[in-house]
Amino acid sequence: MKPTQQLAETKTPDGATLSLSRHDGEYGIRINGMNLMNTRNSASELELGERGCERLAGLAEPRILIGGLGLGFTLRAVLESVGPDARVIVAELMPAVIEWNRRFLENVNGRLLEDPRVEVRCEDVFATLAALGAEACDAIVLDIDNGPTPMVQQTNRRLYGRSGLGLLKDALKATGRLAIWSAARDGAFENRLERAGFRLQVVPAKAYPGAKRPSCTLYLADMAGA
Repeated sequence: MKPTQQLAETKTPDGATLSLSRHDGEYGIRINGMNLMNTRNSASELELGERGCERLAGLAEPRILIGGLGLGFTLRAVLESVGPDARVIVAELMPAVIEWNRRFLENVNGRLLEDPRVEVRCEDVFATLAALGAEACDAIVLDIDNGPTPMVQQTNRRLYGRSGLGLLKDALKATGRLAIWSAARDGAFENRLERAGFRLQVVPAKAYPGAKRPSCTLYLADMAGA
């Protein structure tokens, strides 16, 4: 059996241990020893980026906000879905995750951070939303924590509550889309999205192309004018 090599480790603001490891040519990020994401199971992240931008074809100079860099697969799909005049802002709270992508994951998706369309901001997505202002984004794509459920870092809960959804809605243009990755389906969260005024699609997603069944959920929430 091939050993697992731990490449780097850091602490989150909540005091949890976040680590990057490599096993048999695949990379993974864990929190307190629990798997968050890995390069083998990236299909749902790719689908999230693609579905988040599927309404932007033909739109001049679209602006997309990605919340959470992870292993860069959502960023890859977004860049493949938009043209050369797009602006893609990536908000990543953990400076180590940005460093890992550039240092260890260059041949995975790390080089995408140097794409001229990409701006990386090392900050909480709340700060990014506040700086961008109202009706700034054509699409917002979130892959933060496990989504609304089950929550790993409790400080992320505010993003998926009523006030967080209101802030996200305000940041979208009238034809915008909010796309959210979730480890599980959450009926209460779906109700909050609809009460916030979004038109909602719930999309079961597979972790890898050959999977027999979906293992996570994508929420596609469109503005009323979309």
